[in-house]
Amino acid sequence: SLKEVVVKTEGVLTPQKIVRTAGVTDGQNLLSINLRELRERIERLPQVKSGMIERDYEGKLKIAVEQRRPVAWLESRKLKLRPLTNEGGMMVDKEGVVVPCEVLVKSHLSMPVIRMEQLSGVTPGRTLVSPQLAAALRLIGETKRRSTGAREQVARVEILNDYALQTTFTDGMEVTFGMDGLGEQ
Repeated sequence: SLKEVVVKTEGVLTPQKIVRTAGVTDGQNLLSINLRELRERIERLPQVKSGMIERDYEGKLKIAVEQRRPVAWLESRKLKLRPLTNEGGMMVDKEGVVVPCEVLVKSHLSMPVIRMEQLSGVTPGRTLVSPQLAAALRLIGETKRRSTGAREQVARVEILNDYALQTTFTDGMEVTFGMDGLGEQ
């Protein structure tokens, strides 16, 4: 029977929420727990990138969860997406997967904002398929990789049209980048 649930994770998603989502209870027969279904249930949480479940026959269930790491906020007046808030705030990870902001933490406050008015909708846990968003995320990643200080970081990227990214850096400098050849630009 289940005596202990051990959760290993790092991020804003708490071990308590993971256990609640798993839906397991103390005393439950360990052999009756379908590990595949349990993993799929946990991986449906938009903040979860992957999960791994193990059981031993001494009453322990081990859950390891890799959480998504947001890299930018989404902003859209049309969709009422507001950055830097847990009320209607949506973020994206480096692959463009949408992560809702349920808890606002300090590291979220320094992330850049990507403004996209041409979005038709966002679904937490799903990848936003947009060449413009992909280019904005590449730009953010490239500047983070190449920068030598906080002043050189991207503060905001506005997707103006299908071919231009209006970028504001933390020092106030504004640069318009084309979608292609970001590495050279």
